Amino acid sequence: MGLLGIISGTILLHDFERELREELVETPYGNASVMVGKHYAYIARHGTDRRCPILPHLINHPANISALKHIGVEEIATVNSTGSLKIHLKPGMLAIPNDFMSFSATPTVCREGKALHVVPALSPKMRAALLEAARECSTPVHDGGVYWQTPGPR
Repeated sequence: MGLLGIISGTILLHDFERELREELVETPYGNASVMVGKHYAYIARHGTDRRCPILPHLINHPANISALKHIGVEEIATVNSTGSLKIHLKPGMLAIPNDFMSFSATPTVCREGKALHVVPALSPKMRAALLEAARECSTPVHDGGVYWQTPGPR
């Protein structure tokens, strides 16, 4: 596997920043700031300045995805802070979903005059690797579930 792309909020930035160098990548959709390491590339989707975050509805998703592809990323995992309606899913647990739901419009990227609809999903290979990594790190993990996306800002 080549570089793994990771897109997250600022919550993971302090865990990674010592090992990474920042690159500004020009894309057809605008510039994207990517933190690049030996095995992974990281994008803080809300930016790296905690005093002035990029609001959810202003995130340039096409530029972020294009930048990761440009530097050689073939798979991307995103980390999101969420809540749960299931009592057994406790704060601090990692859930690796196997389904996605959104009542708003699905993400769309336009390329070469065509609208490409993006349906977030993890490949079986990626899901297995994430589950194994969590177990190896003794991180409480739940296999399966539905990630329910809601539109921002809230």
